[in-house]
Amino acid sequence: MGNDLSNNVTILLGDGAGGFTQPPAVTVLDSNITTIVVADFNNDGKQDLATGDFTYTTVRVLLGDGAGGFTEPATSPIEVGEGPFAIAAGDLNNDGRQDLAAPKLFERTARGVSILLNACVDLAITKTDTPDPVLAGNEITYNLTVTNNGSIPVPDVVVTDQLAPSTTFFSANPSQGGCTGTTLITCNLGSIDAGDSATIKIVAKTTIPTLATNTAIVNSAAFDPDRSNNADREPTKVVGLKSLSFSPTLFMGGCWFSSYNATVTLTGPAPAGGVVVQLSDDSPNVNNPAAVKVEAGKTTAIFRGGAGAVSNVQEVTFTATAGATTVKKKLTVLPIRVAALSLAPSTIRGGNPVTGTVRLTCAPASDTTVMLSSSRWAAWLPARQLTVPAGHPTRQFTVNTLQVTSPIDALITATANGTLKTATLHVVP
Repeated sequence: MGNDLSNNVTILLGDGAGGFTQPPAVTVLDSNITTIVVADFNNDGKQDLATGDFTYTTVRVLLGDGAGGFTEPATSPIEVGEGPFAIAAGDLNNDGRQDLAAPKLFERTARGVSILLNACVDLAITKTDTPDPVLAGNEITYNLTVTNNGSIPVPDVVVTDQLAPSTTFFSANPSQGGCTGTTLITCNLGSIDAGDSATIKIVAKTTIPTLATNTAIVNSAAFDPDRSNNADREPTKVVGLKSLSFSPTLFMGGCWFSSYNATVTLTGPAPAGGVVVQLSDDSPNVNNPAAVKVEAGKTTAIFRGGAGAVSNVQEVTFTATAGATTVKKKLTVLPIRVAALSLAPSTIRGGNPVTGTVRLTCAPASDTTVMLSSSRWAAWLPARQLTVPAGHPTRQFTVNTLQVTSPIDALITATANGTLKTATLHVVP
C-alpha cells in the first residue's frame, strides 16, 4: 500500500492463513503515492510494482526479488505528464509484456491517457562449434550470434569468450566492433538495434585430447531482466591417439607368409573425414604401411606388418602420430630357432648311418643355415653346415658311425641364430 506524504510503500507478506508480516517499507522518491499496480514487468516470474503520484509527472517502477524486496531500475522514473493519479497494467500490444496506462489529470494542453509500452531489453547469445569432434592439433571454429530480442536498441554490447585451457587463440573476427585478448576474448560490439544480430567468429587451436568447453557471455549498459539467455557453453570433443598394440606381442621374424596385426586406438570417435595415423619404426627389418586411417565415427584401425629374419632378439620401437598426439610401442622380434633335433634310430651298431632331422620354429621365408657338430669320434658328420630351404620347416642330415668295441654316447648339436638343440646317439658294438 502507498503511504501518502511518507515517500514509501508498505508491503504485507501473507502466510496463506490470513496472517501477514511486514518487512521494511520500500522507499519511493515521490512523496504523494496515490496509486499502485502489481505486475511482472520484467518477465522474471516475480511480482513488481508501479507507483503514481498525482503531484508529479512520472510513474516509477520497482522490480521485486520475490522475497518482499524491491529495487528501482535505471530506466525509472518514466515521464507520463502531469497528474498520474491512477495507473493500470496489462499487455496492451500483445507482445507478452506488461504495459502501463496512466491518465494525465492536470495536463493543460493535452489531457488524456499516457500509454507506456514495455520496452524490455532482451539480449541473447548462441554458439556453435565446428568440427566436433576434432583431432588434437587441428582448429575449432566457434560461431557466436548475439541477438537483440527486445523492442529498443541496446548500446555498449560486450561479449566475453573464455577459451578452454586446452586450446590456444588463433583469431577473432566480429561483424561489428572489435575484439581483444587471447585467453579471455573481449568483443565490444557497440549498439545492436531491436531485432538485429551481430556475429563473432573465433578460431582456436586444440592441443590435447580432452573435452574442451568454451563459454561466452553477453552484457550491455542496459538492464536485461532475462539473464537466462545471456550465456552459452559449447563443449567440443578433442580426440587423439590413445594406444598402439600388437598381436602377437612376440613375433618371429623371417617366417614364411607370417604377419602380425597392429591396432591403433583413438580416445574417441574419429571426426568427419576420419583420422590418418602416420606410422614409423626404428628397424630396417620391419615392413609396415606408412599410414593407416581410422574412419569417421570409429575409434580403431587395424593394419598388418611383417619382419625379416634377424640373428638375435630385437626390440623394435614403433611410433604412431596423429595431429598433435603421438604414441610409441615396442614389438619384440625373435630370430628363427632350432625347435627340435631328433635321431633315427637313436641307438645304432657302429659302422651304420643314422638319419637326423632338424625342425625350425617356423618355415623360413629364405634359406636358413644350421650348424651341426658331434662330441665323439665314433659319430661323425659328412656336412657340418645344413641349409633348411625356404618354405620348409625341417631338413634331414646323415650321421655316420664307426665300429666300436664298447658303447659310446655321442652328443649331436644343431645351432641356429644363437640357439641350439642336442640329441644323444648311442653307438654300440
